[in-house]
Amino acid sequence: MKKIFLFVVFSFAFCCFGQLYDKGLEVADLVFERAECPQFVELVFGNNSEIIKLYEKDINKVSKSDVKACYEISVNIDDFINMYYESGSNDIPETVMNYFLDQFYVQLFGSLINGSKNSYILALSSVLQGSSIFDSESLTDNKMYLYIFKNSYPILVSFRKGDDNAVLASAMFIFEDDLINGNEKNVKKTFSLSYMETSIKKIK
Repeated sequence: MKKIFLFVVFSFAFCCFGQLYDKGLEVADLVFERAECPQFVELVFGNNSEIIKLYEKDINKVSKSDVKACYEISVNIDDFINMYYESGSNDIPETVMNYFLDQFYVQLFGSLINGSKNSYILALSSVLQGSSIFDSESLTDNKMYLYIFKNSYPILVSFRKGDDNAVLASAMFIFEDDLINGNEKNVKKTFSLSYMETSIKKIK
């Protein structure tokens, strides 16, 4: 009976990973589609902006290439919230707390990484992000997967659990040259933040 139980648990976890991994790649494709369309970027930012220059310089790095690895990134969201409120999460207004909880797995964490570079990178990554909604009976907690590509910037995909079985998958580029065809050491260097407890695990 114990072996049967362990087999069921393992099968359940494997099915969840397989579904999330595939859905993550699908929403990553949406990001690549936008990134590979110069007319889209020009429509948003105009022909003469600094962002267009950044985009043109990095256009090869935002074009789709083969996926090389995938990492699961887990963070302590309380650390993130307390970074803004030194007094602790108990004193944060409910409206503000709900915003943090809603947006953290949609764009805030990825924007935090890209925003440490400069505002142009943050703006470009925000516009190029993509999202998709799907059903999943197996996902119980919010998750984040980082997909590493051979010749492209990595894409961070977050999976946010909603009502019933709905899951919102949100994806954005992480503009870090060391992560192009990068290894676990490069991933830890980028995502191991001093003010936030972070766990990084290679899953494929």
